[in-house]
Formats: sequence, structure tokens, C-alpha cells
Amino acid sequence: MGREGALAPTHIQVSGLRFARGARPVFRDVRADFLRDRINVILGGSGAGKTTLLRMFGCLLRPDAGSILVDGDTELTRLGAAEVRSYRRRVGMMFQGGALLDSLSIYDNLALPLREHSPLSEGEIQREVDQVFDSVGLEGVGALLPAELSGGMRKRAALARALVTAPDILLCDEPFSGLDPATVRLVEALLVDVNERLGVTMVIASHHIPSTFRMAQQIVLLVDGGAVSGTPKWFHGCRDPKVDHFFAGEAK
Repeated sequence: MGREGALAPTHIQVSGLRFARGARPVFRDVRADFLRDRINVILGGSGAGKTTLLRMFGCLLRPDAGSILVDGDTELTRLGAAEVRSYRRRVGMMFQGGALLDSLSIYDNLALPLREHSPLSEGEIQREVDQVFDSVGLEGVGALLPAELSGGMRKRAALARALVTAPDILLCDEPFSGLDPATVRLVEALLVDVNERLGVTMVIASHHIPSTFRMAQQIVLLVDGGAVSGTPKWFHGCRDPKVDHFFAGEAK
């Protein structure tokens, strides 16, 4: 969709990534490039490490070995505490469950990171929040609590909160989870629109294969402790047994 055929530089480069939970290896040797300003979707079976990889990109988890290079010069595995805080200001996170604070209005959920981490006045914060509301198609919900929103509206609010700090990288964990097919299409179209208008690099962990092939410009399939990467067109023509086995299983 959109710019799939256009060349794009690498924004995040993963090399030789290894990670285990106790005695169970999750990543044995993950190598993949995530393209700048594009929609990159991570696929994989249950337990393959989709959310784990997102958490590593957000510096919430460190691998046991390997490299995660951002912008060609920021090695995430070597950052100290102060450097991690600085890096995280460039990253937005759309959590699977939204992670909105139930006791705060939708407006205050968006305003909170700006109040905590920016020198903006309250009037400037209101302008920033209003602009983000407009960018995701949310109107008239600022005074509502998260529990008062539908599932699709909560996804929009979670996306707005992730975008309010104007990140370079947007990490989305299962944005279609729990949605009906019509709402999946709406959220999918919203993510594509935001990507095209704002030029933010998106890394989306998903199990939703139809939306992946409609929206992704780069797919990273986690399988057997490693990764297979390519465009949707490449995957359609791929005859790798590991790839065939994954998609055959998902089609059942």
C-alpha cells in the first residue's frame, strides 16, 4: 500500500540478537532491517517474541547478546540510564491494551507526558493535544474517561497519546487486538494515514495477517529463533519452507 515500492534507508538495524527466558530461547540469531518512515510489521507465532522485540526497541528490555542500532549511530544495548531517557523522548508506544490511565480524562492522558517532560505552558499543551486529536480523528472526547470510549475510540486515544510527543519512531503492540473486522479496517486506515502524513517510522507487532499485507511496506517474520524479512510482494512469492509452514498454519 502507498510507498511499498519506494526505496527507504534503514532506521533500526538488528544484528545477531539473542535472548532467552530462563532455559527457553526466544531469539537465537535475529537479523533484520526496519525501514525509516515506513510501516514495518513484525509477524510470528505465539511466543515468537514480537512484543519482546518492541520492548527492546523501547529500551524496556535488553537482549542477552547482539546489536540494535538506531539511526546508524545509537546502539541501544550500550546506553546508560541518562541516554535511555533521552532516547525514549524520540519513541512513542501504543500499548496493546491502550495503557490509558483510567482516573484521568482522555485530554489529561495526552497532556500528562507534555506536562512531565516538556517546558510548554498549559496553553501550548492544549494546542498540541488538540492538534493530535485532529490528526487521529478524535473530536469531543477530551473530557471523557477511557472507560467511556468504545474499543475503536480507545485505540485512537492510545495512538494519540503515543504521538503527542512527536516521536521519530512509533511502536505499536497488537493494535487490532479485540476489534471487529470493520474497526480493524478503520484503525488500519488511520495508521496508514498517520504514517503518510507525519512520516513517522512505525514498527507494529501483529498477528493480523490480512491487515499486514494491506498496509506493510516491510514485514519481519520471527520464526525458529531467527527472522525472515521482505516486502509483502516478496513474501507472496517466497518458497522458504519456514515461511510456508507459518502461513499454512495461520490459515487453518
